[in-house]
Amino acid sequence: MEKTIRERRQERHALIGATEFGAVYDTEFVQGAPDLSGRFQPWLATEELLAGPLDAIRDGHVHPLRGLQEGAPSRTMDPPEFREWAERIIEQALAAVQTSPRATEPLLALALARANLLKRLVGLAVPILEMAAGGD
Repeated sequence: MEKTIRERRQERHALIGATEFGAVYDTEFVQGAPDLSGRFQPWLATEELLAGPLDAIRDGHVHPLRGLQEGAPSRTMDPPEFREWAERIIEQALAAVQTSPRATEPLLALALARANLLKRLVGLAVPILEMAAGGD
């Protein structure tokens, strides 16, 4: 009997959860996320923008690279384009924090740590997307 789309997606979710991407996403990005509300809006907007595709990948939707949010891609991107787009957004947000007169040392440290985490997650997501593109 052929598996349903839902069953395949649940299997994919479990498989992705067992990868380094899944572990880092679950423990550092979601559970380890600091409360950024009321801090620095450009950084918060960047995290929210990237959370959409990263959430979708973690949930087993391996073609999430198109979004309806402002700033999200309007077309599906291949994995290398996704990496370039995400890294560009991360760097722009980090530069905004670094040049802001409101940026305190703790905020700068937090933004740098979160930028490194986001870059790591994007890098870990790309092989998952490439594998899915080749066989999905």
